[in-house]
Amino acid sequence: MLEARYCLSGSSDSMIRLWELGQQRCVHSYAVHTDSVWALASTPTFSHVYSGGRDLSLYLTDLTTRESFALHKGASDFAAGIA
Repeated sequence: MLEARYCLSGSSDSMIRLWELGQQRCVHSYAVHTDSVWALASTPTFSHVYSGGRDLSLYLTDLTTRESFALHKGASDFAAGIA
């Protein structure tokens, strides 16, 4: 589990980034999507992140092992938000 000193960002370059706030630097980048990342939601323990993107996909990524699993791919009626 990651401590509260970290945050996540998603961007138009298709990357999810894990930031260490104390040092104000990116500590890891996750190449998961093939287009812009539109939405992120971490689990309560901050061990995983759900991400949705312009590529119409939804992924679950383990922030520790860095493994990603496609939960949904390529539907035209895909929602751009994650709650």
